Amino acid sequence: MQPARQKIELVVGSGEVRMSHRVPVSMSKALMSLVALCLVPLFVQSKPVNSDNVAPVCNTATQLSCYGRNCCLRISPTTPTIHDVTRITVFGNWPDTCVPKYDSWQFVGREIRINFVDQRLPWEICALAITGWGHTVETGILPEGWYEAVGYINGYRCNSTRFFVFKELNTLLFLPIVIK
Repeated sequence: MQPARQKIELVVGSGEVRMSHRVPVSMSKALMSLVALCLVPLFVQSKPVNSDNVAPVCNTATQLSCYGRNCCLRISPTTPTIHDVTRITVFGNWPDTCVPKYDSWQFVGREIRINFVDQRLPWEICALAITGWGHTVETGILPEGWYEAVGYINGYRCNSTRFFVFKELNTLLFLPIVIK
């Protein structure tokens, strides 16, 4: 005796391409489940966009270097002094919506390590969409000298940048002289 069969029909576009085939009922249920799983990312709601969850966007010159397991770093202010609170932003573009999450930061000598984790749960569904990610840490006021800021994802170095904290910024002030 043959198992019960069900007709499955696939219609593509406006109906010009039709394909049908009779398959066992158990197989049709598995196929429908598979199709449903493939469509879920299309309807997954992402977080509402606001200034807290939107990472800085990589500019076009660095976009490729900030993609995937690579990251970009930004120091603010760009020329910090011993009087400034220094902020370091680690950011990038991820190939799907399950972006790395900020974990911690620490000093190791003159190295400032900013750690992220990419821990996906087995049941987590990630839509395939390039997604910006990032986090800013405040290191506070730093003593004069060279520092290296390093981003890590799951313990792997994604990028680094060196910067110098100045004692004072010497700026020249040019004032116009008016002679009558």
